[in-house]
Formats: sequence, C-alpha cells, structure tokens
Amino acid sequence: MEKITFVVLAKSYKPGGRCIAGKLATLQENNTLQIGAWVRPVPNDGIGHSALSEEMYRYEDGSEVRVLDVVEVDKVSIAEVPGQPENFVFDESKPWKKVASLRADSITNILDTVESIWHEQGVDTNIVSALYDQSGEIAQSLCLVKPSSFVVTLSHDYNDYEGRFKKKIVADFDYNGVRYEGLSVTCPSTRRIFF
Repeated sequence: MEKITFVVLAKSYKPGGRCIAGKLATLQENNTLQIGAWVRPVPNDGIGHSALSEEMYRYEDGSEVRVLDVVEVDKVSIAEVPGQPENFVFDESKPWKKVASLRADSITNILDTVESIWHEQGVDTNIVSALYDQSGEIAQSLCLVKPSSFVVTLSHDYNDYEGRFKKKIVADFDYNGVRYEGLSVTCPSTRRIFF
C-alpha cells in the first residue's frame, strides 16, 4: 500500500462531515518540505467524493488533524470522479500520522499561479456547470491563491425547501483581473466568527 504525505491546507464543512485537502509534501534532508500537487482523501464508499467523518481524520492519540499539519495516510486507490482529479481513496482502518507542521508564514511560498479559478467561460464566477464538470476538462478543483479586495458577507436567506431562514456566508474577491462573487465559505474558523 502506498503512503501519501501531504500538508493539510483545507479542512472545510461538507454535508455529512468534512472535506480535507492539501498538497503532497516530501521531507528533504535539510528539514524543509518539497511541495507538490493537490490531493484530497476520500472514504472507500464507492462514491469517490463523500465527506470524512471525525473518526476518519484523527491521529492515534485521538487528536484531530489541523490545517498546516503534515500528515501521512495509506492510499488504497485513485478515486476517479469528474471534476475532482485530486481525490484518492485512503485506508480508513488506519489512523492518520502527523509527521511535521508547516509554519503559517510559509503559505506564500506554496501559492498556485492559475490563470483563473474557474475555467468555464460564460457562467457566473461562483459555479461551474454540471456539463462542464462532467466533461473531464477540469484539471484542478483546488487552488491556493492570494486574492485582493476580499470581502466576506453574512446573510439570512430563506430556504424554501426547509421552510426556514438559514445563515449563509459568501466571499467576494478579485483574482487576476476577474471579480469572483458569492463563493460559499465553508471554513470552520470563519464560520465560528459569524455564527
């Protein structure tokens, strides 16, 4: 079984649990990390993009994985899901192992330089269409960028399906000359501030 080592850069809410993702990390002889491509562990449930429950991302001592932890997990297989090429199935029977931590001031050294966050032309900047998602053209569903004019908005929107008002947090920002509006904020730390 292959071991995957990655630095955790995202630990967001997702229906049914969490989505955890990061970039491959290789510890170098000089005690630095070589950072690689994005990866996202998913459970072995046949779906390939399900949420992780708390028990799935705990260490042997019972503590929880945190953003900027460098972790090691056992890879079972690639999870072939259109629109999420980073996904891989991990061995849920084995606890995750923390091997290091990345300092917060190192983040700027591992930013992605992508032309645009969503590559689909002619749609709102907070979505991609299902057709585009299924087309196989999405090479990367995750990226770490440094936006400008970043604004977070809290609103109370009425949910017709649930018959009640729900709090909603969205972000608007500029990146590479494009204004992105209405992206859902699923970061637990940000949500704690607003809720």
